[in-house]
Amino acid sequence: MRSMRLLDHYRRHTGEKPFVCHQCAKAFNQKSACTVHENRHNGVKNFKCRFCDQRFVASPDRKNHELVHTGEKPFECGECGMKFTQRFNLSQHHKRMHSGALKTCKCPQCDFAASTKSVLNRHLLVHSSGPRRFQCSLCDYSSHHKSDLEAHMSNHYGVKPFKCPHCDFATSRKFRLNQHLLVHSSGPRPFQCSLCDYSANQKRCFQAHMRKHSGA
Repeated sequence: MRSMRLLDHYRRHTGEKPFVCHQCAKAFNQKSACTVHENRHNGVKNFKCRFCDQRFVASPDRKNHELVHTGEKPFECGECGMKFTQRFNLSQHHKRMHSGALKTCKCPQCDFAASTKSVLNRHLLVHSSGPRRFQCSLCDYSSHHKSDLEAHMSNHYGVKPFKCPHCDFATSRKFRLNQHLLVHSSGPRPFQCSLCDYSANQKRCFQAHMRKHSGA
């Protein structure tokens, strides 16, 4: 088995593709990849979902589908924290939301802006006084979003895998780290405190600072 894996690895370097599809002549460097490809031609679906009757050609296809049943969303956006069941959906989200798209949908209560109304509506739940479905079992925290509760629970257990390379800041969410890194940026800081020499490049940081002055 080990020698087969070594041979597969070696072929990646040499570009050798000895396994050829009998129907379209496409070549592969692994026999298993060729078999899966031919099964797609023939409609052979050997992998059945554990939760329903749907069947799939390849094991990765089945695993992606089963995430729909389990609710697991392993792919998290590093910019805004939204989670997805599939990497492709995360990629599409990033292209639509974080690739320089014009953000014309602005929150009336804070400086958040989005390029689509659906994303703005999701954000507006943060300001909503309505019932919050996801309740922490250890304190009175609650949230409209399951992903926010999961991040909150990580704080209870001290799980903060995303660490700043410039200071001792750590967080349970990648997008929070990305926001924090702006603190260390040498770019312009347009938000200037009128009571001291503090300045910030993010409005939310400036607002948090001003609350310290007011004692709020």
